[in-house]
Amino acid sequence: MTENNLKGIVIFYTRTGKTRAIAEAISELYPYDLQEIIDLRDRSGLLGYISGVIDILFRPITEISPKELNLDSYNLLYIGAPIWGNRFPPAITTFFSTARFSGKKVVLFADFGSSMKDSIFAKHSKFISDRGGEVISTFKVKTRGKSIDAIKDETRQILRKNPVLDSIRIL
Repeated sequence: MTENNLKGIVIFYTRTGKTRAIAEAISELYPYDLQEIIDLRDRSGLLGYISGVIDILFRPITEISPKELNLDSYNLLYIGAPIWGNRFPPAITTFFSTARFSGKKVVLFADFGSSMKDSIFAKHSKFISDRGGEVISTFKVKTRGKSIDAIKDETRQILRKNPVLDSIRIL
C-alpha cells in the first residue's frame, strides 16, 4: 500500500462534543470521511457519565449505532473517544469488538479532562494488531476548560507536528 492510495475515515464516539471537535479537525485537515459511533444508552449529564464509568468496569459492551461498520473501502482508520476512568467508553469498546482491522493502518486518539495513562493506547493497539491491523500512531488532547475552537486548533498542531501523521495525509 502506498501513500497515494490511502483512503481514510475518522471514527469517533463523543458524549460532550469534544471528541467530535477533534474528529472534525482531522477531517478538515485531511479529507477523510467522518463516522460517529452512537451509544444507544443515554450517557448525558453527570448520571450518564457515572453509569458509563460503572459500565466500563462491569459491562464494557453496549448497544451502538451503527451496529456494524463496513470498513472494506478504507485502509486508514482514525479512531477516537474520550477517556473515562482511564479507559475507552463502552461504545468504542463495542466498536472494537465488532470491527475487522485486517490490513488496516490505525491512528488512535483520545481526549481527556485531567489525566490519562498511555497504557490505554497499548491495550487497544494490541487488540487491533491481534485482529490484523497496525496502529501506526496515537495522540491525545487535553480538553478540560477549552473551547471547541481551541480543541480544534490544538488537534491541528498535534497532527502537523507528528511526522508519521503528517506523512499520511493523502487520500
